[in-house]
Amino acid sequence: MAWTTPATFTTGNVLTAAQMNTNVRDNTGFLHSPPGCLAQRTTNQSIGAGSLTGVGFNATDIYDTDTMHDPVGSSSLITFNTAGVYLVSATVQFAPSATGLRRMALYQGAGSEFASAYDGAPSAAVNSSLVASFQNLFAAGSNVQCGVLQSSGGTLNITTSGLTSFTGQAPVIQFGAQWISDGT
Repeated sequence: MAWTTPATFTTGNVLTAAQMNTNVRDNTGFLHSPPGCLAQRTTNQSIGAGSLTGVGFNATDIYDTDTMHDPVGSSSLITFNTAGVYLVSATVQFAPSATGLRRMALYQGAGSEFASAYDGAPSAAVNSSLVASFQNLFAAGSNVQCGVLQSSGGTLNITTSGLTSFTGQAPVIQFGAQWISDGT
């Protein structure tokens, strides 16, 4: 279901059932469940040192109202099927290691970066948690990816170990996008 810009009515116009369905029923339905998704990863992923690696959000999506995320085929991407302004966010967590740095980037295509998070002083005692978000106007068919980089000198896991859940659900690593407006 897509958003339709409502008609402007003038004095004397007679509202038809078709206009009522398009301008009221369909638009209300769209606003009730706008395009959005929340992908998750519930297991560790090994990340090699020194190169940006896409995070595979390969568990069942928490929700996906517009077929934006494929947990099997393109698990690190969110594809926008409906044009508009979206709020995009991600949360990842690296296992403890005091060596090197940790970085997460939200980007499009071959490195057009929108937002990132950085931990330049990781600890051997606690996980490095990285959170980033941004808003952007996306065309239908464009996408955004979540990638991480670490420089510990060896492989290091992104992990769910030690995450705290406030909802009573199992803690997860998440990546999502939510439609905000059509951008006009």
